[in-house]
Amino acid sequence: MDSAVGIESMNTRALAGVRGVRAAPQPHRNVSERSLVSFGLAALIVMAGLLAYANSFQGCFVLDDANAILTNPALNTLWPPWKAMWSPKNTAVSGRPVVGLTLAVNCALGRETVSDAGTLRDRMWTPLDNGQVLLAQGFHVTNLLIHLLAALTLFGLVRRTLRARPLAGRFGATALPLATAVALLWVVHPLHVVSVTYLTQRAESLMGLFYLLTLYCAVRTFESPRVRIWPALCVTACLLGMGSKEVMASAPLAVLLYDRTFVSASFWQALRSRRRLYIGLAATWIFLLALIISGPRAASVGFHRPEMTVLDYVRFQFPAVFTYLRQAFWPQKLIFDYGQGPVPAFSQYALPMAIVILLVLAVILALFKKPAVGFAGACFFMILAPSSSFLPIITERVSYHRMYLPMAAVTTVVVCGAYVLGRTVLGKLIRRDADRVTWGRTLAVVVTLGAVVGLGRATREFNGIFGSEQALWADVLAKMPGNERAQSNYGAVLMDADRLDEAIPFFKQAISLKPDFADAWNNLGIATLRQGQAEQAVPYFSEAIRLRPEDISTNMNMGAALIERGRFDEAVPYYENVLRNQPDFTAAMPQLAWILATHPDPRVRSGKRAMEIADRLCRAVPDDPRYMVALAAAYAETGDWQAAVDTGRRAITLCQRMLDTPPLDLQRRRELTGAMTVLPSHLRSYEERQPIRDAFLVRPLVSEN
Repeated sequence: MDSAVGIESMNTRALAGVRGVRAAPQPHRNVSERSLVSFGLAALIVMAGLLAYANSFQGCFVLDDANAILTNPALNTLWPPWKAMWSPKNTAVSGRPVVGLTLAVNCALGRETVSDAGTLRDRMWTPLDNGQVLLAQGFHVTNLLIHLLAALTLFGLVRRTLRARPLAGRFGATALPLATAVALLWVVHPLHVVSVTYLTQRAESLMGLFYLLTLYCAVRTFESPRVRIWPALCVTACLLGMGSKEVMASAPLAVLLYDRTFVSASFWQALRSRRRLYIGLAATWIFLLALIISGPRAASVGFHRPEMTVLDYVRFQFPAVFTYLRQAFWPQKLIFDYGQGPVPAFSQYALPMAIVILLVLAVILALFKKPAVGFAGACFFMILAPSSSFLPIITERVSYHRMYLPMAAVTTVVVCGAYVLGRTVLGKLIRRDADRVTWGRTLAVVVTLGAVVGLGRATREFNGIFGSEQALWADVLAKMPGNERAQSNYGAVLMDADRLDEAIPFFKQAISLKPDFADAWNNLGIATLRQGQAEQAVPYFSEAIRLRPEDISTNMNMGAALIERGRFDEAVPYYENVLRNQPDFTAAMPQLAWILATHPDPRVRSGKRAMEIADRLCRAVPDDPRYMVALAAAYAETGDWQAAVDTGRRAITLCQRMLDTPPLDLQRRRELTGAMTVLPSHLRSYEERQPIRDAFLVRPLVSEN
C-alpha cells in the first residue's frame, strides 16, 4: 500500500504497519512545551557525555597520531585549504580530506610559543620547531564535540523513526523517552573511547556523525517533501562523510532501505518518488571512488599485501565481531590495541563464525517479518562490512572503533526491545493501567540511569589509561601479554626515557612473538643506534626495510645509521626512497642535499639534484639557517658562487639571531652552535670559489629528526 493510503486515518490498520510519510497524531501539547522538553533532554545527553569524558582532555598523542598529526606536513598550513586536506600516502588520514582539514585547524589553534616547558604543567604537548609546542587539548575538545553532535543527531533520528507510521502504534507515545535512553546509553558507552580519545580515530567519529546526519536529513525529506533544503543537506552530509572515511560507502543504501522500511511500499516506489535525492546520493560514490583509486593507504590495506590473505583476514573477523558484540553488552577488560597476532585456528573461530552467520540469517528473515528490526540489523552489518569482512587491513585486525556506528543500531534494538518486554511482563503482573504506567516509568528510569552510570564509570576508567603512553601500553600488556605491538610500543616508551637497557628486551620479545613485525625490528635498531652501536643497528634496519620497504621511519633510520658509520654513499638510496614515497618529507632533505653537494666521490655527487632538493626544502621551511647551509653548498657545487656567498651570509645572520632567542630545548641550541663553528669557513670557501668536500659535516649542521 503506498503512502497516499490512509495517511489521515487513525484506524487499526494504519497503526499496525501501513507505510506513510507522516507520523501518527500525538496527544496535543503546546509547541513551546514540546520544544522545552526536547531541549532539556538534549542537554541531559550532552551533560552525560561531558561527565563520561571529563578526564579525556589530557590524553596523549599515541600510535598513528605520530604520522597523522605530529609529522604530517599537510597540517602545517590552513591556506590554501586543499593543501591541508591531502595528507601524504600511508598515513591514517590519507585519502580523508575532511578529517585532514579539521586536524589542520586544530594544529593551527594548538600551537603555542613557550620559553619554559615548566609553564605547561600537566598539559599534554609535543615539541615543534622554533620554540613552539603542539597541545593535545584542542584535538580532544574537537573529538568530544563531534561525539556529542553525533549523539544529538542519533536522538533526533530515533525519535522521528519511532514516530513514523509503521512504529507509531507501539512506540509513538514514548518516542521521546526511548530516543533519550538510546542516546544516553550510546554517548557514554566505553566502546567509543577509542573513537573519541584516540585522536586519529576522529575519522571514525566524524564519519559516524555525517552518516547519522545523512539519515536524519533523509527522514526530514520524507516528512517534508516540498522543502528543498533537506535533500540538499542530505547529499552534502553524505559527501562530507565520504571524505571522512570509506565506511560511509553504505550510507546511500541505508537511506534507500530506510525509505523502503518506514515510508514507501517498494524500492521502486522509493526510487521513483525521490529520484533526484538518490541520484545525488549515488553521485557521492564517485567522490569516494576517486579517493580510493589512488591507494592512499596501500601499505596497510588491500588484497595485494603478502602479510595477510583474504581468507586469513576473514578468520580474524568472526572472533572480532563476536568480541564487539560481547563487549557491547558486557564491557569488561577493555583493550586499546589487540595487536596483530597469529591467524586464529578453526577451534578459535568456529563458534563465533556460527553465531555471526546465524545473526546474518536472522537479519535477512527480519527484513521480511520485522522490517524495523531488520533495518537496524542490516545497518549493523553494512557499516561493519568494509572493515570487518574480507578486505584485509593489516595493521588493525580487531579494533573497537569499528563499533562506533553499529553500536547505535544495537542500542536502539535493545532499548526498544526492553520496552516491549517490560510492557508485556508488567501487563501480566499488574492489572490496573495507572499502576502499570507508574511502575513501568519508574522501572525504566531506574534501569536506564543505572546502566548510564555503570557505562559512564567504565568509560572514565578506560579514558584514564590515555594519560600517558606508558600507562596505556602497560594496561594493554597487563591484559594481553602476548600482544607484540604492546611489547614493542612499551619498549619505545622506555627508549624515549633513555632507559635503553630496559627497552631492548621488550623489542626482542615482540620479535619472538612475531618475527615479521617490522616496527619491532626498527625500534630495536633505534635503541642499538642510540647505544652507539651503529654497525650492529644496520642489520636490524635492513630486516625492517625488507619487511616494509616503503616505510619512512625505517629508511630514515637506516640512513642515519650509515651516516654514523661514514657510509654516506650507501645512505643516499634510503633518503631517496623516503622522498620518492613522501616528496614533502623535509626531514630527509638536508642530509640528502648535503651529501649530494659535498661528497668527495664525483660518482656520488649531483649538484643538480642537490640544488633541486635544497631549494624545495628552503621554500617549505624558509629562514632556517640549518637548511640554508645545504642550499649554499648546492649553489657552490653547481658553480653559482655569488648565490652560495649570499646564502651563506644569510645563514650566519639567521643563525646568530636564533641563538639570541633561547629555544624551548637545548638540542636546537647545540645544533646552531655547531653550525656557527663551521659556517664562517664555508663562507670563505665560497668567496674563494672552492666547493665543500666533506660530507662528515652533515651531522653538526642539520637536525637529526
